[in-house]
Parts: sequence; structure tokens; C-alpha cells
Amino acid sequence: MKQPLDSATSVVDSSWLLSFTDHVVSYAQELWAAELQLPNAPVPSCSDEIDVSFRPEIVHLVKTFAEASRRKYYLEWSCESYDAFVGGQDGQNERFEAALQNLYTPLDDILETRPASIFDKYDVLVLRYAPGAITANRQAQVFMDAPKLNETFEKNKPDDDKSWRLHPSFYRQDTDDLLLTPGLATLGFLQSQGHQTPGERVFVAGDLGGSGAHFTHAQTQAREWVTSNVFYAALMSAALAITNPEQYALARECLILLAKRSTVLEDALRVWPFGFTSVAAVSNRSAGRHRDRRSGKNKIYDVMGTIGGDRDVLIQFKGLGFTGRYDSGSLVVVPCHTHLHSVSESPVAERVAFAGFMKPTVVLDTKLDLPRLPTSELVDAIHIQQITARHSTI
Repeated sequence: MKQPLDSATSVVDSSWLLSFTDHVVSYAQELWAAELQLPNAPVPSCSDEIDVSFRPEIVHLVKTFAEASRRKYYLEWSCESYDAFVGGQDGQNERFEAALQNLYTPLDDILETRPASIFDKYDVLVLRYAPGAITANRQAQVFMDAPKLNETFEKNKPDDDKSWRLHPSFYRQDTDDLLLTPGLATLGFLQSQGHQTPGERVFVAGDLGGSGAHFTHAQTQAREWVTSNVFYAALMSAALAITNPEQYALARECLILLAKRSTVLEDALRVWPFGFTSVAAVSNRSAGRHRDRRSGKNKIYDVMGTIGGDRDVLIQFKGLGFTGRYDSGSLVVVPCHTHLHSVSESPVAERVAFAGFMKPTVVLDTKLDLPRLPTSELVDAIHIQQITARHSTI
């Protein structure tokens, strides 16, 4: 039987930063298969392209996610039905949300500090919560690199006249002594918001230098941030790949196909290490309860990460009845398009957050299909299929 994965067979150019990410993903995938004792899982092998000093970080990530996979919570309903009922609701209609919660009963106000997963009644993964998935040394490196985005944050700073994402009430006001400028950066490959039509041009996000020439200082700094965070990008991508391997494979294929469209896209993709079409970075902001209905799909999973922040910062998924402590180094994999989510304030310690996501219209425009819903059975089968295919070509 044909499957979306069949179209995702291209090899990443070895000169691209994404090639390193792909090596990390392959190693993480084999570690995952061995950790979960999947049938016919080989002894994990690691590419020589991955430095010995970095390998323990990959092992740590996989073990954290494996622990999350074993601590399971189950919903009594289908996430696909829930998403269909949500329609265009972004979370701001309290009356609708109350009625929705009565129809789709959430978990019993779970407060979790340990890695955990939520599945729906058909064994589709809804959420994977992995506190501490990123090691302390990597957290420090990412945090100290983040000021390279300050000029971009300044350009997209809090503003009353813009969307809630830039509303001043969500940002820290004591800006004088902060290392990180409060603001938002959008990096990656996009189509015009609200104007996605078949065949429409895909462009490099302006914050990354959309025109391809004569970069501003802010755009140059943003590109430097991207290239200096290859390890964090690879870990975020590995988190996606072990959770939803079909999505990672399709995103990677999409990026390869985009590079064939123009030299501007190709130049940007050579220095793009993320297994997502886009990444958002946000500095010193909490987040009100919302859904990202203008991006993603129920079948498409986002990877959210947080670096820095107070010890009592929480991430909440109200419709799921789940709250987790959002310590520095945490990763969460979930379709933000479908599920309400919010993050509490960090009034003392500075915090920078990242979200890797896949624009469905960008993927579809390359004539690829969207990934299937990740049931446990499907995910396990894809892991073994991909690992076997790699070993058969060695």
C-alpha cells in the first residue's frame, strides 16, 4: 500500500547543515528503537560526523522521551473529532470553550513534573512532554547565543496595534537590564499569511533575509544565530523524528525540493539546520491561552522548547486537562493548531522560547502529502522501516 513516506527518499546535500541534523536524527532513531526494544531493532550505530562529545546529549534526549512514552494518559475521545469541532476557534471564545470541554472531557487536571505522554482513544499521540530533555551545558550555550537575535526582537517588539503575540501585556516591562530584548523572530520559509494558494511563491522569512541580497545587520545576526545553534536544531528535530518520523521525513523532503526553486531559497537552506519549515523565537514573554489556527494542522506536530526562566513557569493545555512544569531545557511535542496552550510568566529569570513548525501549504505546494496521524503502531513500524532501509544501503 502506498504511503506519504514513499515520496520522501531524497538525500540531503552533505554541504548543508541539515545533513548533520539528519545524521543526529538517524542515530536518535536507532537509539529509540533499541530503548523501546522494537522488533528487529539493530544495535545503534552513530555517524562519524557526530562528535563524540555531543553523542551523550542525543542519548539523554532519547532516554527522556522514552520515559515520556512509558508514562501514558488516555483521553476518552478522538483528537480528529475534537479538531473538526474546533473549526476556526482560536481559544478566545470562552462560551465555546466551556461547551467544548463539556463535550470532550479533559483529563482530571493533571499536574506533571515527569516526562509523560497523552494519547486519544484510538492510540493517536496527542502530546509528548519532556522536561529536562536538553542538557544544562546546551541550555547555557543556547541562552548565551540568543542576543544575536536582539536586533530582530527589537524590530518585532511589543506593540499595542499588532496581534496578541506582540501585545505588551505578555512581555516583561523591566527592559533596561535585560540581556534579551523582549520580542519575536520568525525564521524559515513561508507563504503570505492568509493568501496561501496553489503555486504561490514560497519565500525566505524577512527576519532571515528574504530578498537574498544586501542583508541588514539584524538579518546577518539572525543567520549567525541559526548557524551557531546547529546542535539545538538537531535535538529539536530529533525530538520530532522519534515522535512522528513521517512528519520529519516529509519536512526534510520539502526543504530539499524548495532548494531547487531558486538560488535565494537554496542559499538559505544550506545554512538551515532545522527539520521544520519554520521556527519562531520569542524573548521574555508569557503566552495567553490560544490555538495556532492559522498554521499547522491536527496531523502536524510542533516542537516547543524553553531556555531559562523561573523554576515555577508552567505550560498548560486546558482542553487536555494537563499542566506541566516548564523548566529550562523542556521540550513539548503537540499540534498547537488543535490544542489550547498557554505559558505562565517568568518575572525574575529571563526566558527565551522556540517553536519549530511545519507550514502545511508549503509542504503541499511541493506536491508532497501531509503525514498520517501517529498511532503507536504506525510510528513503531515507520521507525523499523526507515532504519532497515538505511542499513540495506550501507
